[in-house]
Amino acid sequence: MRLLLTKHINDADISKLGDDIVVDFVDVISIENLNFETENINDKALIFTSINAVKSFFNNETSKQLTPKNPIYCVGEQSQFFLAQKGFNVVKTEKNAEELSIYFIKENKNETYLHFCADIALEKLSETFKNLEKDYKKIVSYKTKLTEPIYNKDFDAVAFFSPSGVRSFTTNNTLEGKTIFSIGDTTTNEIKNWTSEKILTSDKNTIEDLLNLIRDYASDKK
Repeated sequence: MRLLLTKHINDADISKLGDDIVVDFVDVISIENLNFETENINDKALIFTSINAVKSFFNNETSKQLTPKNPIYCVGEQSQFFLAQKGFNVVKTEKNAEELSIYFIKENKNETYLHFCADIALEKLSETFKNLEKDYKKIVSYKTKLTEPIYNKDFDAVAFFSPSGVRSFTTNNTLEGKTIFSIGDTTTNEIKNWTSEKILTSDKNTIEDLLNLIRDYASDKK
């Protein structure tokens, strides 16, 4: 199987796919960290809805104020792992912004929230906190640029890692007749806007789980 990945993955993970899968990469997005104004995060709860949001936060002077007293919520195990490496615990990690919104609705905590995200972030959390009448502020900490590549090589399957990656790739390329893998429900919902082909979605929003799905699919096809 000729597999196209829309994100660069380290060689150790790629090797786990086996010799029967030929892997190629294409860059579909680029990330630009923004020098957002330093925020006062004293006693505030922080929300990160992507690993890029976490990384952009730690590139800003605001991060120097972070202490264990700040409640932290995030989307994705990559974000949780990165924060743990920095020495900070996460109160709650969910697969996507929608599930994190459900958590906040159920818990209905009396907190002040700062949400660090991309310029094209979904508005789900904004709507949730507005309805809950909570003190909430969205801070655009990085920009996502769609590179909109033209990929002329033959491939049998393609894997997507974000909704923005889907939009970028499908601008100049078709998904028809391809096997499509997706890292999670939010990305899958975006893919459905571009094709009626069957989409195979990983249960967890992790690269490891997605690669396991691809490997199992290839093994079943032997």
